[in-house]
Amino acid sequence: MSVKKGFYITTTIPYANAPPHIGFALEIIQADVLARLEGLKGRDVFFLTGTDEHGTKNYQTAKKEGLTPQAFVDKNAAFFRELTKVMKISNSYFIRTTDRKVHWPGVLNIWKTLAGKGDIYKKKYEGFYCSGCERFITEKDLEDGKCPNHPNLEIQKIAEENYFFRLSKYSDRIRELVKSDELEITPEKWKNDFLGLIEEGLTDVSFSRDKEHLPWGIPVPGDENQVMYVWCDALTNYLTGVGFPEKKYTKFWPADIHAVGKDMLRFHAGIWPGMLLGAGIPLPKKIIVHGFLTVNGQKMSKSLGNVIDPIYLAKEYSSDSIRYFLIRNIPFGDDGDFSVDEMIERVNNELVSNIANFCYRTLSFVKKTGSGINSINPTKDKKTIDLVKEKVREAEESFEGLKLDKALRNILEIGDIGNGFFQESQPWVLAKNDKKRCDEVLALAANIVKDIIILLKPVTPDFCASIEKQLNLKDIGWKDLGKEIKDHKIGEPAIVLRNIEKKNADTVGEVKGIKFDVSPEVKGLGINFCAALLKDVNVRSKAGELERMKDGFAKEFANKDLSKDKIIKAYEELYAKVGVKAENPIRHLHQIVKNSGKFPTINAVVDAYNMIACKHSVASGAHDVSKIKGNVHLKIADGSENYVPLGTKEKEKINKGEYVVVDDQNVMCKLEVKQGDHTKIDKSSKNIFLYVQGNKETSDKYLEDSLRAMCELIKKICGGSYEILSEDTKLDPFSSLDLKVAKIISVEDHPNAEKLYKISIDLGSEKRQIIASIKPYYRKEELEEKNLVILSNLKPANLRGEESNGMLLAVEEGDKIGLLTSKAKPGTSVFAEGIEKKPSKVVEIKQFWNLKILAKKDGVFYNGKKLKTSEGDVTVDNGMEGKVC
Repeated sequence: MSVKKGFYITTTIPYANAPPHIGFALEIIQADVLARLEGLKGRDVFFLTGTDEHGTKNYQTAKKEGLTPQAFVDKNAAFFRELTKVMKISNSYFIRTTDRKVHWPGVLNIWKTLAGKGDIYKKKYEGFYCSGCERFITEKDLEDGKCPNHPNLEIQKIAEENYFFRLSKYSDRIRELVKSDELEITPEKWKNDFLGLIEEGLTDVSFSRDKEHLPWGIPVPGDENQVMYVWCDALTNYLTGVGFPEKKYTKFWPADIHAVGKDMLRFHAGIWPGMLLGAGIPLPKKIIVHGFLTVNGQKMSKSLGNVIDPIYLAKEYSSDSIRYFLIRNIPFGDDGDFSVDEMIERVNNELVSNIANFCYRTLSFVKKTGSGINSINPTKDKKTIDLVKEKVREAEESFEGLKLDKALRNILEIGDIGNGFFQESQPWVLAKNDKKRCDEVLALAANIVKDIIILLKPVTPDFCASIEKQLNLKDIGWKDLGKEIKDHKIGEPAIVLRNIEKKNADTVGEVKGIKFDVSPEVKGLGINFCAALLKDVNVRSKAGELERMKDGFAKEFANKDLSKDKIIKAYEELYAKVGVKAENPIRHLHQIVKNSGKFPTINAVVDAYNMIACKHSVASGAHDVSKIKGNVHLKIADGSENYVPLGTKEKEKINKGEYVVVDDQNVMCKLEVKQGDHTKIDKSSKNIFLYVQGNKETSDKYLEDSLRAMCELIKKICGGSYEILSEDTKLDPFSSLDLKVAKIISVEDHPNAEKLYKISIDLGSEKRQIIASIKPYYRKEELEEKNLVILSNLKPANLRGEESNGMLLAVEEGDKIGLLTSKAKPGTSVFAEGIEKKPSKVVEIKQFWNLKILAKKDGVFYNGKKLKTSEGDVTVDNGMEGKVC
């Protein structure tokens, strides 16, 4: 059957007043799957997405941020462009409604055409206006006097003289087109919903706005006092994106598919077809409708702090994981729920365990035999071949019927068939006694891999590209389904997907709950600390109101005599106490203001807390929550910390004994003088850890009042919400362990056990005996004089007649072990960064076994916190990785 070569699919163009959320990611991913699908069938695909950039909200928000409207939408459009990049969207073009060269000529053409037919007229209008929707809504659509989509906004009653589009003229024709499926709406329930909505007919719609109220838009031809409203401006992008009004647009128009959210249906099935009918342009063929997304069962809301950032999500978990989960979990047209935990479970149990595992075990075995992919045995393996063919056919039908979730279930069933066939055939046995049959089995398994990859390509393009390369194939498509590959050498197999784990920083929407603690040593210096979590902040470059406040305070601050400031003096006494020469940050800012007469401008968040810090003479810092690794600790440095100062890329040495704010991997701030670069605030930051750090002259109340003043000002200028955090004083189970460095004095065979050693150790202040079952792995001479890590407060035990007073810590992996070691002297304490050590008198072995301590390439970790001594990191003597036991 011949297939039309051209295929044109569009998404709605989201309003560029804020970065994208996961709801739009669902739409653009669904559209991308369909675009890639048609491309695999050999069609010339044009896929359009973009941004809607005019309108009142953008104009007003830009004004608040001290930006031009164009600069404001440029900033937000960049986020949507980045979304297409990180989600591996294959769009052909990204249309912007502010593009005067590409977009405006087509919009003006449509307006003039409709006006020429008498379909646009001017009249005075009074109605209910929702600033959130940026449109008039009828009184019958109000719920308790509010817009149902924006119940927190006041409805305005506005009277204006605007241009109107005579949509009512086309109402009956649109109804018939939808009923007959000439304009197809799918799924069926949304077609019926729309027909019910227009049962009483479509009414004329406002087509322009008074320029006095909205100066940001495309001017109405011939009327300098009016600008076009969203309908003619934004909807026309579907034409201008493929070249309208030039003739070349007909290569792809009419569009095969408009992908829209259920809240956009009435405009795309009502107003847009009316405009096209009036302009004499063919209608799109199909409108496909998706539902809304909740997050962990709740509606997405800024106040709940659960608005998911899909860009961050993709960077943390991979685009394939998100694409797979959204397509697998949410049937087309239905509402769905997004949960990181559920995504991880789906990806690990299905994509990794079933599909990726089958691909790797098959291709690695093919490579191991060295024979390549030979011929399938169609007689012996007919049952498996027929099963696969049937499931491939079902998957094709599912894709064709827009049942994308079902298509993935069909593919998983093919994976099950492949895994079952591989396991039952046991090629590892056949390789030894029946090479011909082994080759046949591997040939069929490899061909199943090929079919799976073709079917999965629209959903997980990165994974499939990797497996396609391993198969040593290129540009395989729908035509290659069921087509045998044989007498073929493959590439180099590799594991592409591994199980994913939940990231510590869940600012993908579920704002990470930051905990902080202050070490007793730091408190002993008289330092106190107060912190807050700011959520959903819009980091503006500058804000007019804040600039006026800064200018007003600058003169007062420049004239302030800091020589009498007790708080600043107390900071400087701290520097001397820890042996550091440093300039206090308040003094530094004071000098800048004195010299220039102005506060420096960094961004609205930093400027706001800097101004309050100067008023209160307190040190403060702010860090992007998404960049914080683990939790926050104020501690005394041991000299091994990773510190890259703000604005640099080079590491700088932290001296032992200095106090530092750290997360579980990096220094966030040295003293209170210089922040680290890893967690800096920039325009993309949304959730912020803000703190103030005091001294003997600042009470806890004074610090909290200062912090609260900062939070209130940031909230006023940049929006969002905040909460003051409490210090995490709950002891970690690890605190009860007393890990120490022990030097091996002597090693003897256990008199009553073949695999045990009796070991004498030196703990600095005492000598002990321990029994260890490491005889099969280490010779005596390998152990003597070695400095190892032991659990010194383990409950003593009698092991085969010999007392054991402690336990060596080791990594065990298969039939090998490695011992934890340190360069520190005997008796030196071993600790986990950021965890206060409060050893119990004795601990039971079960308490230790319940803790997850892992050896990795770069160290030994407990819950992501590195095990250390005062002399450096704990390591494994032979470099092994695995669980410590």
